Amino acid sequence: MIFEIAFDEEIYREQNKLYFDSEWENNLKKNKKGFFYGIPMSVLGLFILIKDNDLGLVFLMCGLFLIYTSYKYYMFYRKRYKFFFKSINEEVIKNNVNKLVSRWEFNTDFFKYGDHRFEIKYNWEFFQSFKMIDENLFIYFDIEKRVPFILGKAEIDLNQFDKVIQFLNQKKNNLKK
Repeated sequence: MIFEIAFDEEIYREQNKLYFDSEWENNLKKNKKGFFYGIPMSVLGLFILIKDNDLGLVFLMCGLFLIYTSYKYYMFYRKRYKFFFKSINEEVIKNNVNKLVSRWEFNTDFFKYGDHRFEIKYNWEFFQSFKMIDENLFIYFDIEKRVPFILGKAEIDLNQFDKVIQFLNQKKNNLKK
C-alpha cells in the first residue's frame, strides 16, 4: 500500500498536540501528585513547628522539597512545550509555502516514509507497536526511540485506513511468534 498525502496544517497541528500530550501525560500526573502532597505536608509541618516540636521541621522540609521539585519540573515542561510548538510552527510555515506531500509505503518487507526533509525505510523486524489516539494511528519503531509516525483517519480513505490497521495487526502478531 502506498499513500501520497498532501500537507494539512490542521491535521498536522492536532497530531503533534496529541503526540506531545501523550508523551508528557504520566509525568505531569506524577508531578501534580507531588505538588498536592507537598502543600498539606508543609502546612502540617508548620502546625507541628508552632507546637514547638522539631518533627515539624522534617514535614516542612519534605513538603517544601516536593513543591520545589514540582515547580522546577513544571518550568522544564513549559520550556519543552514552547520549544516543541515553536518548531511545529516553523514546520507549518515551510509546508504551507511549498505545498509539500509525504509518501507512506506499507510493504510486506518494510515500511517506508518520505517527505521534503528525509526518506527512511524500516524493516518490519524493528516494528514495535502502534496505538490509536483520537482517530490517529501512532506507529512506533524501536530504533533509538524515535518519534512515531502518525497517520490520521482523515488523511486517507476510511477503507484504506482499516487495511493499514489490519496490516499492522498482522505484522505485530508475526513479531510475537
